Amino acid sequence: EHKAKHPPKPTVRPASRPRPASTTTSSPHLSSTTTSRVSQSVRREVERTGFTPIGKGDTHVATCGSLRDVSRWERIAPDTAEMIERASRGEVCWPLVFVGQAGSGKTCAAVCAVMRWGGRFWTFNEFCEKLIDASQDRLYHNACGVGYKITARMLWDEWRGARLAIMDDVGTRMKVSDHQFDTLKRLLDSRETKPTIITTNLPIAGVAKVFDDRIASRLGGGTVIEFNGDRRITRQ
Repeated sequence: EHKAKHPPKPTVRPASRPRPASTTTSSPHLSSTTTSRVSQSVRREVERTGFTPIGKGDTHVATCGSLRDVSRWERIAPDTAEMIERASRGEVCWPLVFVGQAGSGKTCAAVCAVMRWGGRFWTFNEFCEKLIDASQDRLYHNACGVGYKITARMLWDEWRGARLAIMDDVGTRMKVSDHQFDTLKRLLDSRETKPTIITTNLPIAGVAKVFDDRIASRLGGGTVIEFNGDRRITRQ
């Protein structure tokens, strides 16, 4: 049986409300950077996919040199890589919404994007939990023996101000709390038209059932990329 040279191509559905590519306020551009500051979640994913983090502490500096290695960039399906590049040039609408089952390559593609252009990466459940801890004065950061309290406002400011913001694993549970619903709505509202990637196991219709039509509409107004097949990486 003939094996395909590339992984299965994802299905790309253009934005339901297209915006002119020439309008930079609607589709901001991203220019490549040499380094990006990424969270512990990214560090774990970086280690799993073979990229090399450097630095110590909760915040890591990761090189994007490996993205210049064609063999690593080719871990992403060509159509997906092309859509990420087009978004970086402002040719398609934000947010990019990566839809697919576990192991289909959504998170790997998102990590490659944040490694290439810089930005911040969170998982949805982690972000919600940190907001609760921060609101109850239980969230602290310690570095080099110096600690300080992290407030909910600081978390939101970091999300809003990120060059590229990625929220991973949205909708992993079929029932969500009021806190999770309100958090996702605010996450999307505060990043409207800004470079943002959302990954989810749910199709847009599933998002409407688990959350509501308003959130499904916000995600559907971006560029939805459907990931097909199992893209889990096996180390040689």
